[in-house]
Amino acid sequence: MNRFLVELPPPVRLVRVPQLCTERERSGRVVLTCHIRPHPFPAGAEGRLRLALDVQELVPGTESLTIGLNVTSAGEEVAPADNVRNFTLGLRTEADIAVIGQPLEQARLYYDKQADRDESERNDPNYVIVSHRYQVLRYLPSPVQAVNVSFLVPVNMTKRSGDHVRFLDLYRPEATIENRRLTCSIQTGYYLAKDGDSFEEAPRTWRPNYELSAEQRRLLSAVKLPYDGSNGTTVMNCTEPGVSCVLLQCPTVAFPRQQTSMVVTLSMRVKLHDLEPFVGERDSLVISTIGLAEVGAVPYRLQPLDDRPDLYQVHSVLLPSSLQPFPVWIIVVTVIGSLLLLAAITYGLYKLGFFNRRRPEGAE
Repeated sequence: MNRFLVELPPPVRLVRVPQLCTERERSGRVVLTCHIRPHPFPAGAEGRLRLALDVQELVPGTESLTIGLNVTSAGEEVAPADNVRNFTLGLRTEADIAVIGQPLEQARLYYDKQADRDESERNDPNYVIVSHRYQVLRYLPSPVQAVNVSFLVPVNMTKRSGDHVRFLDLYRPEATIENRRLTCSIQTGYYLAKDGDSFEEAPRTWRPNYELSAEQRRLLSAVKLPYDGSNGTTVMNCTEPGVSCVLLQCPTVAFPRQQTSMVVTLSMRVKLHDLEPFVGERDSLVISTIGLAEVGAVPYRLQPLDDRPDLYQVHSVLLPSSLQPFPVWIIVVTVIGSLLLLAAITYGLYKLGFFNRRRPEGAE
């Protein structure tokens, strides 16, 4: 025996060419020619060849892959038909979508309560801007043709009297996938805040008018908050009683390549003057948003779907300025400055001869 040939069906490619093998293309198919070692090949011996195949260009849902094998010999063949085989490999589509996120600002934001503000500003609106950035990624080799990405943002609190107070304005979100901009829309009658300093004011009395899918309800049923309100924290989250949210829906997108990434940034203006009556004397306020990713509109079953999170929460913690710790760097700079000043004074006295004065007669 001298060599054997491996023929791959299009559009399958090789990730890497094994040693002792060469690659060429014939009629759109990859043909791999490998030399058999040792030579001559002993009777009854076995040879193994590991191939790493790139199958990302296969049509989603392809159930099998046929690979041709042809062994050639330098000698006379007794049964040449035995040297040609076609092997059929069963395929399973594996892909997984995950959503992750983080706040863009520092871990804790500090704000002035109405009572702590200057008297001239106590009747003015009190705002703070927070931003949450989410990223949707695809894992495993199979392409995904349709992914639905949505977000839940708390905007409304219901008082005991039944009145609704809208405590949050949402800027128009920034969404991109592979450097292409997307337009995400609100699935309610709630207005998006405009870019810049101008805002469209939605009615202060507001109720949600959207419906969640069965998959979204399943994901939300398992939500667990790291803040439960027992430690002096007020939580504004879409699973909290009395808190109403808007559903932000992005266009259905495809993830053809494993490197595909979708990024969505939510910027929000929190109306602290409306929230403060709910916070009361509590120490901290938490604004939580939720990102959801759902695979949909596919004619085949993706396996697995639940290895990575299809839901993610991002939190912004707001604390009164009275709780803000004194910056350590100011203390360090003050101490260093004091030591330098003391050294300068000592050096000045030395240059003036203060330490070289003669002692008065009779002094010991």
